[in-house]
Amino acid sequence: MHSSSIPNTRIWFVATITMLALAIALVGAPKPASAQALDSGTVNVSANNAATITLTLDAATVPFGAVSPDGSAGTGDVPTSGGSFYIRDSAVGAAVNSNASWSGTVAATANGGTSTDMPVSQLKWNKGTMSAADKGTAFGTTGDNTAFSGATSEIAGEFTYDFDYGLDVLYLNDAGTFATTAIYSVSQG
Repeated sequence: MHSSSIPNTRIWFVATITMLALAIALVGAPKPASAQALDSGTVNVSANNAATITLTLDAATVPFGAVSPDGSAGTGDVPTSGGSFYIRDSAVGAAVNSNASWSGTVAATANGGTSTDMPVSQLKWNKGTMSAADKGTAFGTTGDNTAFSGATSEIAGEFTYDFDYGLDVLYLNDAGTFATTAIYSVSQG
């Protein structure tokens, strides 16, 4: 009995191999995964963001008009000891845009009007509310760095400032005109 089962096993084995070979031939042998080609490249991207700073002033003139030490002429005056103080609220708006740290100053030219004994220091600026009690800061012919926060390392960004102007008109001043040019300057660094 043992010897008769061996030929059947052999027949079964040969038949299985034959059927497997036939199936492979009909369907096709599985193909090995083909190696895919791979390539890469690089692109360097660069830009140079140029240093940029802008200053925009919303007023070209600040007219005080007719003024007098007794306050009888003009508007916006506040009586003070020795004369009157004329105020122009929100006289100049300044906008600064910078992409780096910056600083700024404000100055004024000497009085070029006919009232030559009226110094430019009688013209004042203030970033807060100006009054006779708080006249702000006197203009000078050299730059005052407190006009823009007084910092030499102001951060980059967009900034706006509102400047009030005031003018002292004193009995000690000769009659005549007062004329000056306010100079706002900003720079990076």
